[in-house]
Amino acid sequence: MVTSTGTYFVKIDDIDAFANFYNDELSTQELCDIITKDIGRGYRDYGAAGAEINFLNQFKNSGLMLFKKGADGSFKRKGLMADGSLQIIPCN
Repeated sequence: MVTSTGTYFVKIDDIDAFANFYNDELSTQELCDIITKDIGRGYRDYGAAGAEINFLNQFKNSGLMLFKKGADGSFKRKGLMADGSLQIIPCN
């Protein structure tokens, strides 16, 4: 996904967790709208970092991983620290 604040991709890391998450959290338009509004609110209030934090919170334990393209052209995995702030997670 290309946005005005960066280029992202999402990887399904655990297909079973994602299937369960989808059934519980994404299976209706209403559920998708709730998540979309929350991510949008994060962007409106705190910019790209707020949207990333809200995305990661909304998709916690979903089987998805978020990556953002860095200035050097490589993608870095984004995650949340225990205090809720963003961190870059090294890829192995």
